[in-house]
Amino acid sequence: MVSEKELVEGCQKQQNYAQKMLYKKYAPEMKAVCLMYIKDKDIVKDVIQDSFIKVFENLHSYRFDGPLGAWIRKIVINTTLNHLRKIKKTETQIVKEDYEQIEIVDETDDEDLNEMIYDLTGEDLHYAISQLPEKFRIVFSLFYLEDYSHKEIAKKLDIGETLSRVSLNRSKKILRGILLDILTIKNGDEKGVAKK
Repeated sequence: MVSEKELVEGCQKQQNYAQKMLYKKYAPEMKAVCLMYIKDKDIVKDVIQDSFIKVFENLHSYRFDGPLGAWIRKIVINTTLNHLRKIKKTETQIVKEDYEQIEIVDETDDEDLNEMIYDLTGEDLHYAISQLPEKFRIVFSLFYLEDYSHKEIAKKLDIGETLSRVSLNRSKKILRGILLDILTIKNGDEKGVAKK
């Protein structure tokens, strides 16, 4: 079996087999990451292709100071966000009207959300997150899945930190409703899921 270091070194030397191996190893996981931000599978294919071109072009800068998958993931996320900014700027920007219409969710509600999440499979949770409107799904995913701060999200999306916070709260409110629907269907309870 080829080690990660040998794989990277082979790619740095532009060895075709090493590039194919690296792509085969990481592309499925990176496609799943990309699908958290973009629903259109054809666009995802393009973004993954662009991402791996950047990976191969920039492998000389990888210093083995962290997992290769995490390094690739950052490139995929940045490529995805750049793609969204280019083709859907008006849809992905969080506009002032969103801020004015959204009430801040009490953080104690997070316990209720966490309980619902605990009761779901990973597939159900992935589905629920994918149902969020794009501008909220992006902020939610960057905050919870990628561990970005509101300051980092604001910079990446070219929005204010307050709008990042408000959008996260809005996404949690919407997600709570989606999860409640999923749990209601799973439990066969027409009136909703009783709190534990």
